[in-house]
Amino acid sequence: MPPTDLARAIAAGDVDALPKDALATWATSQRWFSSKLRDVREFNVLDVVVLSTDDPVVAIVIAEARFGAGTHDVYQIPIAVRPASSGWDAGVICSNADHVVYDALLDEVADAVLARHLADSTEIDRPGGCVRFHGEPGAGAPGASAEARAIGAEQSN
Repeated sequence: MPPTDLARAIAAGDVDALPKDALATWATSQRWFSSKLRDVREFNVLDVVVLSTDDPVVAIVIAEARFGAGTHDVYQIPIAVRPASSGWDAGVICSNADHVVYDALLDEVADAVLARHLADSTEIDRPGGCVRFHGEPGAGAPGASAEARAIGAEQSN
């Protein structure tokens, strides 16, 4: 697919739109990736669940890391896509001359999309199942001035 079609393909839920090698390299380097000591033999994009087709495009990538022992882990990775001309450079997963794909949790606009789905208890039917958003009971919907920010250090619960 031509590079100019990247945002459109992701907005359409195309599982082949994201370069899986770039996604695998980025994901395995993240602090939340739970299998750092295991050899990832294969990394697959199983689904792209589109949350917004506006600018930025926001989606959740359902990805699978397969290991040598025949086991696997499944990850839900929130991504966003902006035009390269936006100058976005935080949490970049991959880019081309026209678009940048990045960690959606680092973007307040993308965070607002995720928060809206949580507040609305959205359910999105997909061929492989249903994605359901559920907020914490009693927490209430985030206000218009609600801000999200990434935690810059390890957290122990």
